[in-house]
Amino acid sequence: LLAAIDKVKAGDTISLAPGDYGAVDFIDRNFSSLVTIKSEDASRPATFQGLRVINSSNLSFQSLELAYTLPSGSPDWTQMNLVSRSTNVTFD
Repeated sequence: LLAAIDKVKAGDTISLAPGDYGAVDFIDRNFSSLVTIKSEDASRPATFQGLRVINSSNLSFQSLELAYTLPSGSPDWTQMNLVSRSTNVTFD
């Protein structure tokens, strides 16, 4: 996934096979038109164990599962996902 993110251009789509991709960060990823990150099979979605989108723009996340299991002893307020200082970021 990281190699695909580094090569993606405005207007591209990244289709992800089913599986766990761990925690994923999109930091300082700004595109002139929408970039789509989606599961190739919506019935068996790609899973992120956390997603941070910071200072980024024009990203669409589709048919993904955002899941996280708190380790024993973690505080209830642990932040799993974050979108900050970003524009035109959508989730479907």
